[in-house]
This record gives sequence, C-alpha cells and structure tokens, in this order.
Amino acid sequence: MFARVTVAKNVRGEHAGRLLRRRWLISPQSCSGDICQALDLDRERSAGIDESLALRRVAAGTYAGSASFYVALSCKHKTYPHGSRARYLITLSVSSAVSVQGIAFARQITATYRNPKRSDSTPCVLGPSHDAARYTGDATSAIPSPPAASFSTQLDGAGDSAAFADTSTVAPGDAQIVSTLWGFGDPASGAGDSSIAAAPSHQFSGPGVYSVTLTVTDENGLSSTTTQLVTAPGPPTAALVLSQL
Repeated sequence: MFARVTVAKNVRGEHAGRLLRRRWLISPQSCSGDICQALDLDRERSAGIDESLALRRVAAGTYAGSASFYVALSCKHKTYPHGSRARYLITLSVSSAVSVQGIAFARQITATYRNPKRSDSTPCVLGPSHDAARYTGDATSAIPSPPAASFSTQLDGAGDSAAFADTSTVAPGDAQIVSTLWGFGDPASGAGDSSIAAAPSHQFSGPGVYSVTLTVTDENGLSSTTTQLVTAPGPPTAALVLSQL
C-alpha cells in the first residue's frame, strides 16, 4: 500500500504530504459468492508494528472499522507507555476487480485512515494532536483459478457396482476444495443416483454405459466438472456346449 499523509497535527515525525509505504494483509470473512460481509485487516504501521482490525461491509465494495492504539509520551524526564490513546477509523473500497466464473476478486483498493483526536494522560500539556492519510494499493496475490476436477473408478463387473475416489487438485496457493457432488447417470437408481461423499460407491441398476460426473467447488465458490463413461457389463453368461460322440 502507498499512502500520503493528509493531516499531521502535533504528531512527531509526520507532516502533510509525506509519502509512506505499508504492507496490508487482507483476509475475507463470511463470504457468499463475491460478497464478503467482513474483512480481517492486518496493517503495518511505522517501525514495523502490525495491528489487526475487523472491517465490516457498509456498502457494495466498501468496508469500515475502528480501533485504537497507544503512543508512548515523554514528560518531565519520564516516559508514559500509554501516554496517548489514538482512536482511528479505516474505510476501504474496492476500486478494481477481476471476474472469474462470475465471481469478482478485488485487485486494487483505496482506503482512508482518520484519527480525529489523540488523548493526553501525562501531567504535561502537549496540545491537541491528530492525523490522517489516504492509501492506494494493488493485490499481490495471484488471480484465483478454479480447481481441476478428476476421479478414479474401480469397477466390480460381477456385481455391476463401482467405487469412486476424488483425485481433484488445486493450484499452489489457491483455495481448498470444500464440496463434491457426484452424478452417476443412473436415474433408475432413484435417490442413489447422486452423492456428496468424497469416495462414494454406487450399485448400477443394470448392465449398460453410464455417464458419471463429478463437480468440485472451492472456498472461493469456483467449480469444475469432469465426466467419465463407466461400463457395467453385468454378470457373466453361462454357456453349455454339447458335443456328440
């Protein structure tokens, strides 16, 4: 994140117009599709200090949250670790996004930091102080990609049953798979024609070729589907050959 100080009143080491660079780590929370109700923000302050802040969704693509930190103050040859308390408000807005499978992922953000007043609990009169800044930043994480659906099949030809195993994969750093949905292409089997198990088994209703599908969905709501043809040959047919001597 790049910041420009917009207000600096009696704050040591700051002046209006100063340019800063900070690291922000943003973790989405309570998401459904491309709407997240909250964000966890871990922001770097001066001197490499990190602070966590919960932001709540206040409008489409906009989040806000407030917290406070303490500033050490020196007064009459004594240092007060909690000499000043600074309460602040951060408002963050998504300024650019990329759509993957209809789900928007933020790629650029803008934000404002505002501290309207700092308290003074020392015996010295230090005067009023407050500050503010405006931020812009680009996402450093890669654009998420859907998982790659795949599965293996072990067929028991004698009983027309099959065991399936989910072998789907995700790219390094992408969200993990959270749900699976199987369709066995066997409507005659009724409710048994689908499953959400990771490694289901299915008894086919009779000999034939069945189109089995697997759909996997990750934490971001991205999904992938794959299909395989499975042949249930049915039980072997006994043959009797008579020969005349």
